[in-house]
Amino acid sequence: MRRSCVALMMLCASASAMAQDRSTFDSYRKEIEAKKCEKTEEPAITIYQCDADMTFYYFTKSLHPAHPSVVERALKENKDGVYFSENGRSFGPDKTQAAFEAWLKEFKALDEQVRQDIAREQAKQPKP
Repeated sequence: MRRSCVALMMLCASASAMAQDRSTFDSYRKEIEAKKCEKTEEPAITIYQCDADMTFYYFTKSLHPAHPSVVERALKENKDGVYFSENGRSFGPDKTQAAFEAWLKEFKALDEQVRQDIAREQAKQPKP
């Protein structure tokens, strides 16, 4: 039940980003492929780098324990600086949810580290 609630909250939080037909893993992937973004194939994932909207999409392959899942990382900026915003969606059965949650957590940890590194670099620069 807890996993279902977490998955539902994640789905609701990313609903605005998923306004198009992203009802299935394949329809989501086709939508991103239609954007003609740079595509990188790795053994367990396919990465789409969409420079126009400064977003990366990570689609799992069958080798990945969280398959079928997608993580979307968008580079954004606010008054505090530049940061990544992560959204994820699992299309898999309950048995893949723990792997998906762990995978999404890795992105969040990496993005937090990048944010801290950028903040440290900015703090070193003299202020005008």
